[in-house]
Amino acid sequence: GSGIEDSLIEEIVDQYKQVDGRIKYIKLEDNQGISGNTNEALKLARGHFVGLLDHDDFLAPNAVFEVVKMINKEKADAIYTDEDKITKDGNKFFEPHFKPAFDLDLLRSNNYICHFFVVKKEIVDRIEGFRSEYDGSQDYDFIFRSVEQSKVIRHIPKILYHWRVHSNSVADNPASKMYAYDAGKRAIEAHLNRLHIEALVTHTVNLGYYRVKYMIPQTPLISIVIRDMNQPDNYTRAVKNIAAHTSYMNYEVIKEAQLFRARGEYILFFNAYLFPLKKDWLEELLSICARREVGIVGGKIYKGNEIYKAGVLINETNETKKILWAGKNAVTKEGFANNEVVTVTQMFNKLARWNQGYFCKAIIQQETDAVSGLCMMMKKSIYFDHGGFNRALDKSFVGIDFCLKTRNAGYKIVYAPYAEFELRES
Repeated sequence: GSGIEDSLIEEIVDQYKQVDGRIKYIKLEDNQGISGNTNEALKLARGHFVGLLDHDDFLAPNAVFEVVKMINKEKADAIYTDEDKITKDGNKFFEPHFKPAFDLDLLRSNNYICHFFVVKKEIVDRIEGFRSEYDGSQDYDFIFRSVEQSKVIRHIPKILYHWRVHSNSVADNPASKMYAYDAGKRAIEAHLNRLHIEALVTHTVNLGYYRVKYMIPQTPLISIVIRDMNQPDNYTRAVKNIAAHTSYMNYEVIKEAQLFRARGEYILFFNAYLFPLKKDWLEELLSICARREVGIVGGKIYKGNEIYKAGVLINETNETKKILWAGKNAVTKEGFANNEVVTVTQMFNKLARWNQGYFCKAIIQQETDAVSGLCMMMKKSIYFDHGGFNRALDKSFVGIDFCLKTRNAGYKIVYAPYAEFELRES
C-alpha cells in the first residue's frame, strides 16, 4: 500500500505465498492512506471474521485460537483482548493493559479496546470499513461503528497482542500525532450523533482521553437524602453546605427517616460530612443518571490528601489486575451481599489526590461494579422497585448489595470522577 517499488518486500511475500496459499498480496497503484489501503485489504478477506493487526506489532502464538474459542463459546459478534507493549528490538515486554468487560462509558472516554480487535466480516461490510476522514483515529471510529452493530461483545482477559513502541508511535510519544486525538474526538461525537445523544466532547489534559458531558434536557426534582445523623447538627450542616456549593436549584433535602416522603424523580443518598468541591456536581451526577440505561451513579470522594471512594471491584480474582486497578494499598474485604459471599476492593483507595490511576482510570468516566453509599444517585423508581436497602446486612455492604441487585436487573453502575467531594468528619 505504500506505492513505492520494493522488490525485496515482494520477494519475501512471494516466498510465504508459495508456502501458504491463504496469504494474499496486491500492490496498489496509489497510496490511499491508512483507511483506503486497509479497505483494499478488506476486499480480499474471505473469512467470517476480520482481525486487525498493525504491521509492526506481534500476536501471541495462541491469539487466534483464543479468539475462535470465544466465538464458538459465546457466539460473539466482536471480540477484543488484553495487550502490552514491546520494545523495538522485541526483547522487553512492559505496560500490561488488563481491560474490563465491554464498557461503552469507558470507550467514550478512551479507546481502551484498541488491540487485538476482531469483528464479523458481515458487520465490516455493513459499516463499509474504514473512513479516511478519521485517519489517525480510524480504528477508534471503526470500533464505535462495529460495536453499534454488534449484539454480543466479548473480552478475552489474556495478553494476546504486543504493541511495538518506537519514537514516532503514539505508544511512545503521544504528542507526535496530535491530529489523531482530534480525529478521536470527532469519532466520539459522530458516535453520539448516530445514537441521537446530545453531549459535549472535550479533550482532557491527557492526550487520548476525553470527557463526555451529557446534556440535561429538563431540570427534574432531586431528593437529596442526608445520611449519618449521629450528631444533632449534621442535617443543618449538610443543608448549608449543599446550598452554598450547588448551582443546580431544583432539589429538596430530607432526612433518611423521611425517605418515603421524597417527591423527586431522582434520589441522592448523601453523607452529612461530604463537602462538594465544584458547584456543578449535582448536574454532573444527574446528566449521567438521567440516561435510560444507567441505574446508579456515584462520585469521587477524597479524605485528606488521598482518594477515599471511587468505584468498586467485586469478586476480582486476577491479583495483578486488582493491584494495578485498585492500587497497591487497596484493601479487599469479604462480606454478604445479593444472597452470596462477595469480595470487595475499593478502587484507587489511598492513592494521592493527584494520582490518575492505572491507565488514567481514576479520572475518567466508566462503569464500575458498585459505588459508595456515601454518594449514590439513582432514579426513585429503581430504589422502590428493588425493595430499597437491605439494612439487615453489614453497614459497609448495604450499598454493595443494592448495586448488585440493580446490575442484575440490567442497569449500569457508573463512576463519575468529575463530581468531586471531600469527606470532612470534624
